[in-house]
Amino acid sequence: MGCLSAQQNLSALVPMPNYIETQEGKAFVVTEKTQIVITDASLQFEAEELQRVFKAQMGLKLNIQTGGVKGKHIYLKAEGQNESLEHYQLQVQPKRIEISAESSKGVFYGIQTLAQLLLGDAENTAHNRIAPVVLEDSPRFAFRGFMLDVARHFLPVSDVKRFIDLMVRYKYNVLQLHLTDDQGWRIEIKKYPLLTKVGSKGNYHDPSAPAAFYTQEDIKDIVAYAAARHIMIVPEFDMPGHATAACRAYPELSGGGEGRWKDFTFHPCKEETFRFISDVQECSGFQPGKVPHCRGPVIQLPDGPGPAPCSALRVTAYDAEFCRVLRQGSSPHPVA
Repeated sequence: MGCLSAQQNLSALVPMPNYIETQEGKAFVVTEKTQIVITDASLQFEAEELQRVFKAQMGLKLNIQTGGVKGKHIYLKAEGQNESLEHYQLQVQPKRIEISAESSKGVFYGIQTLAQLLLGDAENTAHNRIAPVVLEDSPRFAFRGFMLDVARHFLPVSDVKRFIDLMVRYKYNVLQLHLTDDQGWRIEIKKYPLLTKVGSKGNYHDPSAPAAFYTQEDIKDIVAYAAARHIMIVPEFDMPGHATAACRAYPELSGGGEGRWKDFTFHPCKEETFRFISDVQECSGFQPGKVPHCRGPVIQLPDGPGPAPCSALRVTAYDAEFCRVLRQGSSPHPVA
């Protein structure tokens, strides 16, 4: 069984790499003496990820060494300085495995590909073997995202982390957290305590469900957990529509509405509405400079004449003002 083909271990590769060259020859045999060798401490987390892969799939805990080690080992190399580059190369040879990239991010994705090779080639993996192969890959799309609707269906932090772990397997790099909607406000804003005390009660199936939300520490924990795995968290704050939960907590922000759409929309002509939006952005716990998602072109305002500025309001102008406030963090002039 020393002479193997890598053909059988490609079935679990998702997405399929750009270049694959299967090779004939002896397999790389993993033993307790096999080490994970990194160029420097910047790849420590990636090495620990690979360590976890081998423990889970082969039952072996491999030691991690930094530089200066030669022999039949697994080598991780980040050879550039640009962390935005995601290209990597994976080479499995009889006496050496090497994952090289321009960045730790590329190395991390190469590790996920190696994990998929082990999963797809169950027979060789069961005998601690990895068939020879050469792979190269880089993503077609810079943003590869998923969205979790925790506003309607709240999930505890542990479940969000589990979802992030599943994203990692397939090299997704953006997680959009839908944090606010009619059914609930799911993030603590200490300046507005009623958002969680009142606005976080209920969910899509049960309007009377107990309050459920993420504290500031929860958000920091999720963001850090994702960032270590090269995933950016994009917070979604629904506005100007889909604001029922916020307006339930602070009725003075409501723009009215009728029937099932009562309090559906933030009031577009009050200075405190835009102050609230700026405060939420500043106090949300997400790092400055990251991308907030402003959703909600659907609005519902009362029929009939209202204040003069509101009666002339156009939906597009309304959305533009909300987005401007998010970008600049400043109060707008009254819309006319």
